[in-house]
Amino acid sequence: MTIVVDQDVAAQVARPRTARRARARTRAPWWLVGPLAFLAGWALLAHVYRDATPAVMPAPWKVATAFHRAWTDGLMANIGASAKVAFGGWLVGSFAALVIGILIGRIRWVRDVVNPMIEVLRPVSALVWVPLAIVWFGIGYNSKLFIVALATFFVVVVYVISGAESIDDRYLKVARMLAMNRWRTYRHIVIPSATPSILIGLRQGLAISWGGVIIAELVAGDKGVGAMELQAQQSFDLNLVVVAMIVFAVLGFAAVAVFNIAERLIVPWAAHQRGTVVVRRGGEQSSRRLTRQVPRMVAGFVLLVALWWVASAGVGTSEVVLPSPGAVGSKVVDLLQQGGFLIDVRTSVVEFAIGYALAVVTAVAASIAFVLVPFLHRTLWSEVELLRFVIPFSWIPLAVLWFSTSDTGKIFVVWYAVFFSVIVAAYAALSSVDPMLMKAGRMLGMSWWEQTVRIRLRAALPPLVAAARSGVGIGWISVIAAEYLGAEHGLGIFITNAQETLDTTSVMAGMVVIGAIGAAMSALAGFIATPTLRRGESK
Repeated sequence: MTIVVDQDVAAQVARPRTARRARARTRAPWWLVGPLAFLAGWALLAHVYRDATPAVMPAPWKVATAFHRAWTDGLMANIGASAKVAFGGWLVGSFAALVIGILIGRIRWVRDVVNPMIEVLRPVSALVWVPLAIVWFGIGYNSKLFIVALATFFVVVVYVISGAESIDDRYLKVARMLAMNRWRTYRHIVIPSATPSILIGLRQGLAISWGGVIIAELVAGDKGVGAMELQAQQSFDLNLVVVAMIVFAVLGFAAVAVFNIAERLIVPWAAHQRGTVVVRRGGEQSSRRLTRQVPRMVAGFVLLVALWWVASAGVGTSEVVLPSPGAVGSKVVDLLQQGGFLIDVRTSVVEFAIGYALAVVTAVAASIAFVLVPFLHRTLWSEVELLRFVIPFSWIPLAVLWFSTSDTGKIFVVWYAVFFSVIVAAYAALSSVDPMLMKAGRMLGMSWWEQTVRIRLRAALPPLVAAARSGVGIGWISVIAAEYLGAEHGLGIFITNAQETLDTTSVMAGMVVIGAIGAAMSALAGFIATPTLRRGESK
């Protein structure tokens, strides 16, 4: 049987495939431009600053030599120690978050009692718990496990609560009609319905766990990749510092990649719903909820202080292990009357503000450049993805070597942390603006600059504001972390000095101040962002 095909039809059918292949052949070499330019720029900087003291930029070939040396000196043992802490802390923190988050999301009295306590403690970063972890558990696996589990818990629990609260009431009504008991309802309805949100939280917690490992091992580590990085910093071995950074980036990337593969294999139906977990709150509902939350948060704070008092005084623990709430409160009042402590507060806030502002501006500017010049996106976006997996905390030893104890190093760490947390969301928002709006601008005779400012930026403003808001927390955590390892002034160095003298009361007073400032910044960011986000939801 012979089939006759019209030549024009065949050409039209083959043209899309041919066009795709041609575009692939045209674009393929550009994917190599970015990595090659990155390596060339790295080698050029290493050559230009080869005589600098300390070395500003190690050469790529010296880093490769340092990697070989580290490998022969037991790098795999350090990787195993760090992976054990990261995975163990992630499991412990995630399990606690799953249990507590589902109970908070589905049982009203648990939500009223426990959720305010979590909201009070959540702004206090796991980083500032490091001195207490050392006092309670010593320098070893248990203290690092505690820090990583704490960091993971406060990330995962938010997503678990969101998933448990957003379950369709119709499913629960069907469960009641079928006379399902509570256990079967949770097993067959609550947990499967909340799974997409839970998976997002677990993935975010896995990434955060590696950041917790870096902090734990840099400050309280006796072994692991972070401890290796700290020892390299103290011996001015910049090549080994870069090796540790690369190892942490590869480990974090590999952990998330393995999680994504396991997610697709085990729960493929939930993997397809990654981007569908959205929590929307209208203005009236938000105001009513805020009115109810204020007394609950006060009650939670009172309950937290009561439990704290029982733990410190009721069981007779030492003031060094756990000072009483009254002692810490008195210490906070006393510190706020001291000029030196106020200088520390002002230094940390100023460093954060400068680094945060620079990061947001440069991230938005870079996103605009990637959107307007596709060539830049094709050649440089792979470097953005690569550097995004270099955890900001791993830059701290390098920043200390580059900038000593000046404010510039802390500002750099804040900038790096916020920049890579904003740029991905900013590019996604700016590149997804409706093309019809841009065509309308061109028809009205607008220049490219007017189209960018008056159309693209305005249309993408709600997600841009949300991305900038998300960077507040990571920026504040980063400046405190940077001050831990090298600073003349700041809240981080204040806690470090108090830890060295076993002044636990001052350590906890510093934690209270850090948490209060972090909560105030988050509330201010939310207050500024809410009108913009509300306008975006109403469109």
